[in-house]
Amino acid sequence: MSGVHRLPANLAGDGRGILALDDDAATVSARLAEAGAHADEETRRAYHELVLTAPGLAAGISGVVLTEEAFGGTLPDGEPYAEALIRAGIAAGVRVDTGVHPLAGLPGEHVTEGLDGLRIRFADLASRGARFATWRSVLRVGDRLPSRPASRANAHAMARFSALCHETGIVPVLEPELSAEGTHSLAHCCAAAAVVLSDVFGELRAAGLRRHAVVLAPTVMSPGDESGERRSAGEIAEATIGVLRAAVPGTVACVAVRRGDQETVAALRAIPAPWPVTFSVGAARAFAVWRGRADKIAAAQRVLRADVRAFNGKADDRVA
Repeated sequence: MSGVHRLPANLAGDGRGILALDDDAATVSARLAEAGAHADEETRRAYHELVLTAPGLAAGISGVVLTEEAFGGTLPDGEPYAEALIRAGIAAGVRVDTGVHPLAGLPGEHVTEGLDGLRIRFADLASRGARFATWRSVLRVGDRLPSRPASRANAHAMARFSALCHETGIVPVLEPELSAEGTHSLAHCCAAAAVVLSDVFGELRAAGLRRHAVVLAPTVMSPGDESGERRSAGEIAEATIGVLRAAVPGTVACVAVRRGDQETVAALRAIPAPWPVTFSVGAARAFAVWRGRADKIAAAQRVLRADVRAFNGKADDRVA
């Protein structure tokens, strides 16, 4: 069995999750500036090193996603990030889309770009240790949103991305995101997600792609931030699994939910599903502790370890 078949199950089959370090340089620099730290390349590199060298990271994380810029980074001893991750037993991944851009003819809607030159970029990334790649679409939920043309345009881009991944031996991780902004209800979110996921898998099927070599990383179903609707972790989990069961083929390798808190992820994992369910998480709390200070590295790494253990359903009393 080739690596492109084995890796998807490895990303979630053993219960470990995916760690996303895929914010672009401008976003990380803005957070550093807000924290009163130097917003330069050296400090951004220090942030990546803090996370990538965190003790015991591989116990709860199976893959780390970096930006293309960060993927080329090296540790102080000169070891490339990808090689350091592989040595630790963690798959190295890279976010290759270039973000969302206005979709012509559909005011207020967007399509994700980044396909130009991707075959050449993948060949280079794979040669340097990339084992999986991510592609994120972002769709608004609202009155008649997302529109079907916007959903299909983004789904088509995901299928083309996936085809290029498989051609190069890289596992595609698909991140169809529904924006949390707005006044939409949980039911409206679920209805929109069902359409978006149906379009994604319809495009994958039309392209003849191997769904057992695809990882889905959707956002959890939730009401809009301005809806005033409050739902328990159990209700969010039930709604999310319900939509996924109806729209996602049972042959998909695994599902790594994004934007879910620890309680929601635990509730999701307690519900029987046809695919392994795990989490995709960032390092925001560790960043908030670190704030660009060298004397806070160890404390930030302890927070990261505690977060990862909690998402894996394990308590950690050694955070202090």
